[in-house]
Order: sequence, then structure tokens, then C-alpha cells
Amino acid sequence: MLLKNTRRLTMKLFKIDMASDKQLIQEYVNMYLDLINLHYEAAALQGIFDAECDEKTKEDAIDKLKNPDIRIELLCDHTEVVGYVKYKTDNTETAHMKVNDEDTGIHIDQLYIKEAWRRMGYGTYIMQSLQAINKKISLDCYYSLDANDFYQKMGFKPVIATYLWF
Repeated sequence: MLLKNTRRLTMKLFKIDMASDKQLIQEYVNMYLDLINLHYEAAALQGIFDAECDEKTKEDAIDKLKNPDIRIELLCDHTEVVGYVKYKTDNTETAHMKVNDEDTGIHIDQLYIKEAWRRMGYGTYIMQSLQAINKKISLDCYYSLDANDFYQKMGFKPVIATYLWF
């Protein structure tokens, strides 16, 4: 247990944008494209052509850094960038949660941990950090991905079903 707590002290989330170090921006772009490829492959295995994934490029990743409504945070352990989370403010009400002015939340668009660093607590660290400062967090995830188990372990409940017929 001591080792796990010690490792948590070495993890840090920090915001990046267009003014950030170019090497950090390149790290983010590489992870972004890697995640898009993973989503594209997962959709293809389900027999789904995901046109949105097909349109994602390096320029799209850079555009996200320019958008003031989107927050991108890199996760570092010591000097190694191990992942990132991309999210935006979400004030929408659902049948499951009524939102007051002070109850703003976020919608996570992407959460990515490099393959070599998965299942080591980094995703949990990101989610717990976000849960500590947000009353509501929403996200979307293909139903067939392993990530669903992770989100459910983090306390998320599925609330919407999207059906496709093809």
C-alpha cells in the first residue's frame, strides 16, 4: 500500500494549450491519434464504419488546443507523459441529475493512457482527480469496450442506450 501511495505523489495532471511546450503538444497529438486509431479499430470489429474517426487528423488535435471551451490535461509520472484527458464544461440536466448554477459538471470526450502504463492506477488517478472537483461527470463509450468496466468500477452508471441498425 505504501508503494501505491508513494506513486500517487509522483503523478500530476496539468493543462496544456497552444502556449505549451512544443514537445508536450507533440506528445498529446501522438496520443490523440493513437486513441482515434483504437476507436476506429474497435468500431471496425463491430462492423461499424465510424466516419467521425476517419476525419480525425493532427490538425484536428491542434484545433482542440485552440478551443477555449475544451480543456486538455496531460498526466505525468515524474518526467514521463503517460496519458491525457480532454473534457469540456457540461451544464445539461438529465432525468438522472438536476443541475443548479453551482452544480456545473464536465463531459469527458477522451481519456487515454499509453498502453505500457495501463492497469497501473493512472486512469483511476485522473478520474478521482476530476471527481474531487466536479459534481457531475458524463462521458460516452462504445458498449463493447473494456473501458466500460473501468467506468463502472469508478461509480459511473449507464443511462443511455444508442441502437444501430445496419
